[in-house]
Amino acid sequence: MKLRLNRHSAHPDPTAAPVPLVVLGSDTGVADYARHLFAVGTPFGVVSDSYSDIVPFMLGNNGRTVALVADIDDSAQLAEAIVLIEKRIGRVSQVIRYGTDLPHPEHTAA
Repeated sequence: MKLRLNRHSAHPDPTAAPVPLVVLGSDTGVADYARHLFAVGTPFGVVSDSYSDIVPFMLGNNGRTVALVADIDDSAQLAEAIVLIEKRIGRVSQVIRYGTDLPHPEHTAA
């Protein structure tokens, strides 16, 4: 697993709100949701098996995003991603991989 950590972030605040892990695959609604979280500065983790999908979250990283490249179909690698995210920014509250996992209907793919 490749990892790009933001050097500006500190250890997670134990009182911080839980963070989502967004798994980028073929669902455009999920990718839109990840871009929304990034744009508004919401802490979250993002993982994809495609480096090109992760690069935008690495460039201009706001210190509240952990971006990883991993095999998204390998449960061990996803578990490792959760551990890394929790060490950096806080407890992972949910994994969002499909449109049905999205917390807000306006972020689902049409």
